[in-house]
Amino acid sequence: MRPEAADLFREIVSIGASQSSGALAEQMGHAVRITVPMLREMELEEAATVFGPPTEPVEAALVIVEGAFQAGLLLALPEEDGKALRAALGVAEDDEFGLEKPLGNVLTSFVEATGTFLMADLKPELTRYLRDMAGSLVPSLMGELDYEVEYLWMVEVDFVTDQTSVLGRLFFLADADFYRMIDEMAG
Repeated sequence: MRPEAADLFREIVSIGASQSSGALAEQMGHAVRITVPMLREMELEEAATVFGPPTEPVEAALVIVEGAFQAGLLLALPEEDGKALRAALGVAEDDEFGLEKPLGNVLTSFVEATGTFLMADLKPELTRYLRDMAGSLVPSLMGELDYEVEYLWMVEVDFVTDQTSVLGRLFFLADADFYRMIDEMAG
């Protein structure tokens, strides 16, 4: 990705993260601040180790995006952050799918903000909620895609309230149409 396109992608990520914090704030009933999102390109194998050992427990939601381009987005929380978010939302620890809707709403907000910024028709669809090991996340996402990728982008952002801080890691795998669109917009 050219430097100009990477700058544009960072801008899209910042807007998407801001919109996502608004969706989370609405669900929590109070303000949610975010840290400046950190954007990092990585190989697929590296994504399995971001949380520590591949056996590290995580909670995640997977969204497939169709429309002007195709993408897979996976928002994953380390186990402790998943517990903190459950507590903040009043979701029982034993509720197997308790974070499916909140995480799905965060991802949908991210996709909507991206579509608005790019003036592109994008359709997010929540396809799966996972409470699993970190090492299984990217293979789960890859199994849902109709295209091959060699690397992905990870966005790391803290969602912060007066009571808690939750670290979210968004894994973004897009098709070639996304990169062409970003490159053209960047000039």
